[in-house]
Amino acid sequence: MQRNLDRKNNLMKKNISVLIRKAQKFDLKGLLGLWDNSGLAISDKKSEEEELLRMVSLNPSSCFVAEYGEEIIGSVLGVFAGRRAWIYHLAIDPKFQKQGIGTKLLKSAEQALVKVGGHKLRLFVEFTNLKVIPFYEKNGYAVINDAILLGKNVIPGRIRRGN
Repeated sequence: MQRNLDRKNNLMKKNISVLIRKAQKFDLKGLLGLWDNSGLAISDKKSEEEELLRMVSLNPSSCFVAEYGEEIIGSVLGVFAGRRAWIYHLAIDPKFQKQGIGTKLLKSAEQALVKVGGHKLRLFVEFTNLKVIPFYEKNGYAVINDAILLGKNVIPGRIRRGN
């Protein structure tokens, strides 16, 4: 067991072969596991499942996963709403962070969103995850000081963190 952990840790220090591909509906279980493992703040499981399937169905060209072997180790969901494009659920398995995978996923989603007409890219960062701000700034994002994000849940009984 310890030998396998040591081997995996050594692999992560080298350039590893990671496949970036479009997310598919069959990735659901792997994505939910990744998000849990990454500490990503998500809605209740049922809501996440429904929303993920809808996002991938409506935005098949801009939702991506990163795979190492057959394991999903990264994700980004790019959503175009006709005027603005949004980045959701950019997450990298903690064992694979700081290797450029997040940047590759983000750039993949950005390029796909620009192709469909998204020229204003937006994302939000939860207050519990402010440590990621430098990553986004390094990738050209800036805090928008002239706007406040508001939200409203229109489906009774859905529990969401933050709103």
